[in-house]
Amino acid sequence: MTVRCENVLSKEILKTGDQLTKLNDTGRLESSNNYAKVRCSTTAVVLSSLLILSYIILNHDSCHFRTSLPTTCRQSCRVQFVESIPTGLNFSGGPVHRATHEAWLDLFNSANESIHIAALYWNLNSSEYPTAEYGRRVYEQLANAGRRGINIRIAQDASKGISDNEDSRRLAEQGLAELRCVRSTSTVC
Repeated sequence: MTVRCENVLSKEILKTGDQLTKLNDTGRLESSNNYAKVRCSTTAVVLSSLLILSYIILNHDSCHFRTSLPTTCRQSCRVQFVESIPTGLNFSGGPVHRATHEAWLDLFNSANESIHIAALYWNLNSSEYPTAEYGRRVYEQLANAGRRGINIRIAQDASKGISDNEDSRRLAEQGLAELRCVRSTSTVC
């Protein structure tokens, strides 16, 4: 005796979304239109094109951004800790780091193209403090860098009360620096 079972749903038509789908004799869904196939093919072509384009851009030797980056470092670089310790405070037995003003002087003297400074306030030429001479030397070296043709750009806080920012304003008035005042509640003044 042979038993033959037939799929009852094989002849029914199901509506799914905007397309009609029917179950064939093997139980698989068949679409009445080729929308899904076209959509899948289009997606595959677009993704493949993007992948190939990305590969060409990233691996092509004559690309602008690839050739504009230096491939070797022409100078040695070093990192140092620097610190400003308040006058009269002594940390005997602790590590001794280079003074901040000395690091500034070296950086300003060795600049070849540009100096970019972000400062909360300026107080380099004040005569109120015992260490004011350090600030005056830093200011003078910064001005000398501007006179050498170094592009100096300064972004500083525009709030009143902390400092009058006279030092940076004077540099800008002499044409030695480009100055931007930044407020915490707005962008640039």
